Amino acid sequence: MSMLNVRLPDDLERRLAEEAARADMPRSELVRAAIDEMLERRATERRERQLEGAARVIAEDPELYQEARDMAEQFLPLESEAPDPDGEADGGPWWR
Repeated sequence: MSMLNVRLPDDLERRLAEEAARADMPRSELVRAAIDEMLERRATERRERQLEGAARVIAEDPELYQEARDMAEQFLPLESEAPDPDGEADGGPWWR
């Protein structure tokens, strides 16, 4: 495991120490968890922006849009065979 030295403003260090005490965990463990959570959130946001961009391209191109609709139609029979991931049998496709 590598080591990283970080300078924190006094107020942030105080808040970190208080939260670590509340969580009954070392500050370094809390910082590792916070960094991991932030990096995962940023990666998720990046993927969502890429998906939004791809959806925008598809929506603006009539041929791509029709191809996407055709592909979705092909998956409808398979979806009706799959278990409901939410545990709710609402009968509608998951993307609607």
